[in-house]
Amino acid sequence: MIDSTIALIRRRGVHATGLTDLLSHSSTARQSIYQHFPGGKAELVEQATKEAGRQMVALLDTFDDNPVDMVDGLVTWWEHELNTSDHTSGCPVLAAALAPSPAAGRVFAAWESRFTGVLVRAGLPQPAAASLATFTLSALEGAIVLSRAASSTRPLDDVRTQLTMLLRAQLPARRPDQAPRPPEPTPMRTPQAWSPPSATPRPTPPSHQHAVDARSGWNGYRG
Repeated sequence: MIDSTIALIRRRGVHATGLTDLLSHSSTARQSIYQHFPGGKAELVEQATKEAGRQMVALLDTFDDNPVDMVDGLVTWWEHELNTSDHTSGCPVLAAALAPSPAAGRVFAAWESRFTGVLVRAGLPQPAAASLATFTLSALEGAIVLSRAASSTRPLDDVRTQLTMLLRAQLPARRPDQAPRPPEPTPMRTPQAWSPPSATPRPTPPSHQHAVDARSGWNGYRG
């Protein structure tokens, strides 16, 4: 049910995804929803939003602890997601935020905190790092929306170019003899590591999943 909720709200949004759609997509009996999610669709969306947030943190943990490399990896991942879904699969947390869902704000805050830590370890002061992390997340989420609307990944590629230049201008130059500091452990639960499609074959989804979902990495790295 969680995977189906993530998959459907990515494409349709929360309001356009009904319980009937979720039941059909997940091949689940109606009574099972209220057995596991007494709050119905609203509770299911909340839990799916939290899970999507944990999955993205797991993806971030597969990248080098370097701001420029992390942005490049995220953009590359999203370009693949959009290209393999005919530009229909967006960010489920953004979809939940528009519902609205209280969990969405907490997930975005966790992503900002994760990237802020990367920037601090790269040498930026905490206030500047927090501000730049918010800007980076805002730019990426906006580019995902524009890419879906334009059926093109050009907005994402433009954001990668501009963020790369901004990050390189803001980050202090590292001395050749200065070894990078080891990453601090994330306070969130770390699911099983997942690698982008070019490096590791995707797990085979359940037979009931939609063909678009079978190509999506979002449901492939749950722990």
